[in-house]
Amino acid sequence: MKRLLKNFAVHHALSASVAIVAFSFLLSNTVYASNTEHVQAVAAVKVTPASPQSWQLTGQVESRYAIPLSFRVGGQVESKTVEVGEKVTKGQVLASLDKADLKLTFQQAQANLSKAKADYDNAQRERKRLTKMYVNKLVSEQDLQRAETTEIAAKQSVLAMQAALELAQRQLNYSQLKAPDDGVLTNVNVEAGQVVSAGQALFTLATGAHEAVVYLPANRLHADLSSVDVEGVDQAGTCKAALRAKTPVNDNETLQYKAYFTLKDCTQTLPLGAVVELNVKQQLNDLLQVPVSALIDSGNQPRVWLIKDGKVHGVAVKVVSMGAEFAVIQALQPQELPLGSQVVADGVHLLTEGSAVKIVADHAENVDSGLVEAM
Repeated sequence: MKRLLKNFAVHHALSASVAIVAFSFLLSNTVYASNTEHVQAVAAVKVTPASPQSWQLTGQVESRYAIPLSFRVGGQVESKTVEVGEKVTKGQVLASLDKADLKLTFQQAQANLSKAKADYDNAQRERKRLTKMYVNKLVSEQDLQRAETTEIAAKQSVLAMQAALELAQRQLNYSQLKAPDDGVLTNVNVEAGQVVSAGQALFTLATGAHEAVVYLPANRLHADLSSVDVEGVDQAGTCKAALRAKTPVNDNETLQYKAYFTLKDCTQTLPLGAVVELNVKQQLNDLLQVPVSALIDSGNQPRVWLIKDGKVHGVAVKVVSMGAEFAVIQALQPQELPLGSQVVADGVHLLTEGSAVKIVADHAENVDSGLVEAM
């Protein structure tokens, strides 16, 4: 009986020990699971210097200024001496009006001035005569004052007729339309015999420095365009060029800018209308490169997730340019994103500030692609 009780006690002790071990194992697994269930596995990428960029734009050579030319008086065109595409020099006559009516106006102004001068001479003599008579008490003061007023009016009439004659002379000179500067005529809208009005545009003169005009995509707007290479496509010649100005172009589909590059140091003059290619080589100093998928864009400030001590921290960045696979960025606080630091490469919208992560890939052979793969 005693042996039976002893065996029973041993059996219960062993069962209790097994239960305690099993419970301890289950508890440890539960604690481990609770400590690791919020750790997110991520792919990471090392922050690298941005590679120099090279890209091309196609445009056309234009003059800086396109000046519409017109007569300053109306009339019938008597002659036209130039055609579209011709080079002209400053002061060259482009077209002339029939001068018959303008000459008559000029002759009339001359006659009016002669009459006004004669009236003024008579008024002077009359005022002098009445002044002597007034001294001898032969005329009244009122008569003298009337003579003086007539003299003043006659003098003002002379001035008015002189101005009218000068205007008639100018209008006669305006019967010839002359080039205001050296250039090329890019448009001609007049023929001999045509009746034109003052201010009607008849010619367009392209003048000033030659420029390469291109359409600049919005994603290239902040690129350094202070010095680019220009090469003729349909005409031989190369030049250096610098951006002079850019203006937005309204477009329903894409936002573009019309950019004007001043040509300089040309090996051969590129004519107006020549098609050119602009080659832009851009050194991206102090800029970084990450995959496009590493960017977080929540509608405010773009960021990347910096991996540090097993957790992610948002670093605000400025997107300089973006391609199909990689983006060129600049940290707003450069010390927060040093070269070689690791950022989350994908799934960035699944994380929040301070999320615990572990890198599931880190292979040196993938550095060229930018993606740091797993270990």
